[in-house]
Amino acid sequence: MNQEILKSMSVLYVEDDPATREEVSFFLERSVKIFYTAKNGAEGLRLYKEHAPDLVITDIEMPVMDGLKMIESIKRLKRDVPVIVTTAYHENDYLLNAVNIGVDRYLLKPLNLRQLRAEMEELLKERADVTLYQSLDAAGTILAVNRIWLDHLGFKREEVVGRSFWDFIHSKDIEQTTKDFSYLKDYGLIDNVLFQLKRKDGTYAEAVLTGHSSYDVEGTFERTHCELKTIDAFMHSEEKVLMLLERERYLRGLITIHAQIGKAILQAQSVKLFLQDVTEVFVKDSVYEFAFIALLEGERRLEIVAQTAHDKLDIIKLLGKSFEIEDNDCPSCEAMRKKKMVIVDDIRKLPDFPVKSTYVKLGIDAMVALPLSVKTQTNCFGVLTLMFKDVHIFGMEELELFENISETVAIGLQAIEDRIEKERLIKVLDIQATTDALTGCANRHRGVIVSKEEVKRAHRYRRPLSIVYLDIDHFKPINDAYGHEQGDHVLIAVAESIRKAIRSSDEAVRWGGEEFLIILPESDLHSAVVLAEKVRMEIEQLRLLHSMRITASLGVTQLLENESWEAFIVRADDLMYKAKRNGRNQVFHA
Repeated sequence: MNQEILKSMSVLYVEDDPATREEVSFFLERSVKIFYTAKNGAEGLRLYKEHAPDLVITDIEMPVMDGLKMIESIKRLKRDVPVIVTTAYHENDYLLNAVNIGVDRYLLKPLNLRQLRAEMEELLKERADVTLYQSLDAAGTILAVNRIWLDHLGFKREEVVGRSFWDFIHSKDIEQTTKDFSYLKDYGLIDNVLFQLKRKDGTYAEAVLTGHSSYDVEGTFERTHCELKTIDAFMHSEEKVLMLLERERYLRGLITIHAQIGKAILQAQSVKLFLQDVTEVFVKDSVYEFAFIALLEGERRLEIVAQTAHDKLDIIKLLGKSFEIEDNDCPSCEAMRKKKMVIVDDIRKLPDFPVKSTYVKLGIDAMVALPLSVKTQTNCFGVLTLMFKDVHIFGMEELELFENISETVAIGLQAIEDRIEKERLIKVLDIQATTDALTGCANRHRGVIVSKEEVKRAHRYRRPLSIVYLDIDHFKPINDAYGHEQGDHVLIAVAESIRKAIRSSDEAVRWGGEEFLIILPESDLHSAVVLAEKVRMEIEQLRLLHSMRITASLGVTQLLENESWEAFIVRADDLMYKAKRNGRNQVFHA
């Protein structure tokens, strides 16, 4: 049936490449009733105006006038003319515009003539499901019918016009249809009347009628205008509705994915984890088989940094951890080179590239490669590549969502890197603000904060807390005899001796000058004294320049019940001075 209609139709074919034009023209000559060829859009528009063909097939990029401008002009002449565009798979900007101006199909070059025939037949099938139109006078005599009416029932126009509409209705439906027609004349509107239409060959086709009446300026009935659709058309319409609903669900799914990526940006702890989340959020949808992200490494290489788990596909094993962009014809590299989205509705149409055969074997039929870039910037960070389980027809809304998603991922990369760097700088500044630059111990400001917090915690939970107050013996004579630089070496060495002795949960503080405070959470007096003695011995064994002997006096105490922070520090300080008065280089505790 479709092939018969194909033989009755006229086609305009526009292509600037002579070899392609010759090949397709040879195919059209054998497939359709008549065809017209043009070398550019201007010539194609002229031929359309002269002959008004049933179908237009056109290339996009052409001299004089490109295919899109020609289509826009043709659509102004006849909005519903079916159009098929042929395009290279990287012409995505053109393709978005083509969808926007009402193109029905697009085919990737080089053209598969069998697929071209299938697309033409599918378009004809869709066009065959349009409305059958007729108009009737007051008596029900047929005044006019459209070509679809005649083709569907098999009559010639002269066999129909002037005859009664009831001649073409099944006898069992005449009584009800007569009543419906009277209602239509009286009230001017009727909807969804079901009856059977008689074909010329004696068979019947179920049809649904919708009609309205027209009247002259005085309100007198003139004629009815009836639109009929076959049951097959209704079923096909239902299929279209289901397809549209499925498409709507798919697009909503993409919108959800976009929102999830935005949420992942806020929660990401690292760029790597964020990109892994991006790939995995896609394959939760059964449409996608696999996803991977490759980031630009230097100027010429892509490094794969994230991919979804797959029992048969490991993109790193196929392409390597990184690969040259210029040496690979895969869509991901093409997207990186062009800095444009690359869509592939059927991988088998593509020229060979290193992993094409593997994709085909795994049942991956379509893919899209999305460059990760921000519209307001010129740089491109990498590529997000999505693979589909089936041949996929890309729509305008979907492509726009893909562009938005790729830009969001790029913005996310920048935001996460900026946030990590900011957090690093804050941490550095915090360390600088709370650390003694010379010894690396906490400074007095941090020491006060930590010790007060530990005092509160010890009181609240009734846990032991001890401190060690340390002062280097005879430090001023060391500075006077050997200079401040050597004195600094002594302070650094003492701080290192303290750090060797304490636990990770303890805090060493340079309290001021040659004084240190050691805060010991969860330590009773006995444990604190043992640690203080260990520190004292470490310091005593130090031998620095000029073999000078270094010693320290230490006061140790445990926090008393309900004791204030100030009293706690004062008691430790007093014990340290007792050690000094008692001869230095010793530990006093209470």
